[in-house]
Amino acid sequence: MTGQWINVKFAPQTRPVLYQVLLKLMNAQEDLVVRLTAANTLKIAIDDVDFVLEDFLQFLDGSFGSLFDLLKCTQDCDTKMHVLYVLSLLIQRIGNKVQPFAASLSLYLPELWQTSGDHNMLRCAIVATMTHLVEV
Repeated sequence: MTGQWINVKFAPQTRPVLYQVLLKLMNAQEDLVVRLTAANTLKIAIDDVDFVLEDFLQFLDGSFGSLFDLLKCTQDCDTKMHVLYVLSLLIQRIGNKVQPFAASLSLYLPELWQTSGDHNMLRCAIVATMTHLVEV
């Protein structure tokens, strides 16, 4: 539900609280549906025109780690594509701040490619994510 209200002029001073709450909801102990919903809300928050990188930096480690864990723990192809899309958008928004996380993701993406079989849309998402990693 929070994701639906972010674009309705979410106050800049409350964004750090939103990021903090989303990190808690993306915790591995939460239900998968809760984690995916939090990831989607994070996507909406960072894709907003009012996104300020400096306000997000303190949550970068936790966000990237939670999304990466979510990507590794999901089995469904569509879910993996969705999480990859959020990661890819995060990479675009944070630019060169992705460097500490690039190695682990770039090592995992070929493994994901191998296990994706004939899921061409997932492979497209993998290529797009790798492209964004290389561009920054």
